[in-house]
Amino acid sequence: MPRIQFDPAEHKYTVDGEVLPSVTEILSSVGIPDFSKVPKETLDAALVFGKCAHIMTELYDRDDLDIDGLDPELRPLLDQWIEAKKILEIPSIADGLHVEEPVCTKEYAGTPDRFWFRNNALFIPDVKTGIDSEVAPFQTFAYAGAIQYCYPNVANRIRRYSVHLIRGAKTCKIVEHKDAMDMIIFRSALNIYNYRKGMMK
Repeated sequence: MPRIQFDPAEHKYTVDGEVLPSVTEILSSVGIPDFSKVPKETLDAALVFGKCAHIMTELYDRDDLDIDGLDPELRPLLDQWIEAKKILEIPSIADGLHVEEPVCTKEYAGTPDRFWFRNNALFIPDVKTGIDSEVAPFQTFAYAGAIQYCYPNVANRIRRYSVHLIRGAKTCKIVEHKDAMDMIIFRSALNIYNYRKGMMK
């Protein structure tokens, strides 16, 4: 297992002493996702809300969430996450769930929201706050490669999902990502990122 250090203040990954780009950094460098038409105030508010929802689900899975003190606006999203956990049969940490664990390849690093192994398969759900997500298919493909690099020979099948926790909705939306183009798009983004950084070999 590589020695991965993550600096949240700078969002920087260092692996065995070498700084590697993050999955988010690579995709952002080619305009994925594209927020250029979203007003800054709207975008900032959505990012804050999304971060709060992510922290909420993480604390819940770590059995460390003060549910009684939860913001009323977030509580419906927690119910949706609990629903998603049942649908996808997401295990507990004691039964093998990896929560916000940094992973890497030789080329990049990232932190999947969750992943676990079952019956020779790797499961990766990415938590989103909204109905759609342009970036989730490529993120989950990248995370799959990094998880397999860190945990070789554990799984020979991959199941990738985005789990959408939606304001004003009673149920979550789960989308499975199977398109082979996800690999092509992420690898293309990585090649462009490396080219711009003068790292192409």
